Amino acid sequence: MASRVDFIFSVASLVLPVLFGAALGNLVRGLPLETDGWFSLALFTDFTAQPPVGILDWYTVLSGVFALLAIGGHGGAFLAWKTDGPVQERSRRIAMLSYAAVAVLWPLATVLTGYVNSPMLQALPGRPLAWLSLAVAVAGLIFVGVGLRQKRDGQAFLGSCAFLTGMLAATAACVFPVMLRSIDPTVHSLTAYNSSVPATSLETAFTWWIVGFPLAVVYFVVLFRLHRGKAVAAEGRHGY
Repeated sequence: MASRVDFIFSVASLVLPVLFGAALGNLVRGLPLETDGWFSLALFTDFTAQPPVGILDWYTVLSGVFALLAIGGHGGAFLAWKTDGPVQERSRRIAMLSYAAVAVLWPLATVLTGYVNSPMLQALPGRPLAWLSLAVAVAGLIFVGVGLRQKRDGQAFLGSCAFLTGMLAATAACVFPVMLRSIDPTVHSLTAYNSSVPATSLETAFTWWIVGFPLAVVYFVVLFRLHRGKAVAAEGRHGY
């Protein structure tokens, strides 16, 4: 029973980053929006990133693979930081391989993103926040490599956090104000301005955010304090 549960958990953990990456790829590539803002997608069509598009094509699959490598490297860096012994060594090795693949794939993914969504990269020169976020991502990637090679696992994990944060922030800064991009140029995209709720609703949400965000920070501080230090392996094969 335990082995079957482990297998299902492992498969689910592999599939989720791919799905999240493919979903982000769909948002970047564009969706077949109708004039009323709704859309529907087949699972795949001809596997190109041109209309009629499906959920899966070469670009969204590439986004899913990139997300899997980045999240896998992030998880490996975390486990290398929080464990010891064979698990730590294996996690460090997985993190190094994953982030090496990320470093190779990142430039290619950037060029191909410009192919499927040229306005996104065209906006980059005039977006200071995007440049700052890219600098954070590059610095994070360097920290990951140096930290893993020197076995400074806490540094590697923080670098991984910086890389993921910088990548997502740079993407958001480049696509803003577009929230859902229409792949059909005759149909308007949904933006932060033409699809936002009334100002009073935004003010209410912001009020609750002021309350909720500090509570989330406190939760994570308490969580990390409770689990500070490394998880030490038990004797034999009893895990951690």
